Amino acid sequence: MSTSISFFAIDYHRYDRLCIVLTPIFISSQYLLFLYIHRVIRWRPPLTKDAISAASGSATMTEAGWRNFSIEAAQLIWSGFFNTAYGSAAFAAVQSYVDVEPIRALGDRGALLAAGDIDYLMVQESAAFLGSVFGALMLFYLFYWCIGWDKGNEQLFHHVTFFGVTIVLARRSALPYSGLWAMAMEFSSPALNAMNLVRQLDGSIAEKSTLLCFAIFALSFYALRCVLFGKAVIRTCYLRMFAPDGFPVHVPSWEVDAVVLLWLAGWLLQLKWGVDIYKKVKRKFSKPKPKSE
Repeated sequence: MSTSISFFAIDYHRYDRLCIVLTPIFISSQYLLFLYIHRVIRWRPPLTKDAISAASGSATMTEAGWRNFSIEAAQLIWSGFFNTAYGSAAFAAVQSYVDVEPIRALGDRGALLAAGDIDYLMVQESAAFLGSVFGALMLFYLFYWCIGWDKGNEQLFHHVTFFGVTIVLARRSALPYSGLWAMAMEFSSPALNAMNLVRQLDGSIAEKSTLLCFAIFALSFYALRCVLFGKAVIRTCYLRMFAPDGFPVHVPSWEVDAVVLLWLAGWLLQLKWGVDIYKKVKRKFSKPKPKSE
């Protein structure tokens, strides 16, 4: 048992090391991809009028407009590949929770060690590792938000909120079940990345591909972000209110409370985005059809 306890001792500095190492790797790899698209292959695909106007601010494409397009293309391609791998890993890990007892879902390490529940301790370690990677990802997003490559107050709120959550969940190795579902939400992002890229391209194939990507994104968004993540958040809030003794004792109560509130805020943001998606679909299908002569 002493060997097991030593092996599963919390390494708080692992989170710091991973963030310090991975954040600059993420930042530099996306920038190199941008240089490859913009300077090496000089990708200049035919774009829609709306895409040209958004990139260049005029009806004709300028060199500055192509730079803006290359920046966005690099972001979308990089995120698409990363989110596919990362979201798949998180989704696979959360499937290990066949029987979600509170000590397993909340990450009570002492109770799990006492019970010899090594399998779930291993899953918890996987969640802490993936959470550390997620923390680096949020820092990566915040960097590009600060230099203007990423925009929007909602995006800033999302990045700050989920980075704050990782400080507790990943660094403390706690609340693995809800944490893994939060990370599994990224599995819905590749379809969004693809949609945001191909909708800028001109042509009937790009238009049909955009609709297909949007349909896949909408279904995965509501399933992962609104329903499954929401279910984990509601369960965590319920346990915090009515069974607080089941939460891990190695995490200070104020940190647990902060995470629960951030979880709830993050889920409400997903619901807000869900309403925006619904309104977009409704507007698209409610457009009046042209009258036949």
